[in-house]
Amino acid sequence: AERERRARGLQLLGFAALAPGLCVRPDNLSGGVDALRRETRELGLRPGDPIVGLRDLDPELDARARQLWDGASLRGAHRDALARIEKSARVLGALPAERAMVESFLIGGGVLRQLILDPKLPDEIVAGDERRALLEAMRDYDRLGRRAWAGFLARFSVPHLRAPLDTRLIAGGAT
Repeated sequence: AERERRARGLQLLGFAALAPGLCVRPDNLSGGVDALRRETRELGLRPGDPIVGLRDLDPELDARARQLWDGASLRGAHRDALARIEKSARVLGALPAERAMVESFLIGGGVLRQLILDPKLPDEIVAGDERRALLEAMRDYDRLGRRAWAGFLARFSVPHLRAPLDTRLIAGGAT
């Protein structure tokens, strides 16, 4: 169970195995290596697990490291999700309330999961245009979804019109 928790934590942070026992990710997240150390501990890595910055890889190892992530698949998944959001956004306001709630939950939830699992790679490895477009569309879709849920949530006095901010998603760059 501990090994699975650690593997999941590394996956959530965008790590990939470069060699047995060596997982890497680009150093492009806000806060650098120090912030990544804190996050890995929060996600279940042991305090003794080394988190270090690698610099000056030889050209062959650098090329191998850059191939660990399937950029074409990541970009394609972002384009597909964007198409789903755009299609749903066009009809969401016209759906009956219960269908709109279900649709916004399923579509929005799927896209949120995709964004959470995105490795947030630098543009040098995976061009981030599709990811940024998807993130912006998801912000707009979230507002539509909140409107779809407004009547239901208001019956229970649940605040619903504003989303809590996740600054990792709204700050500039690949944070």
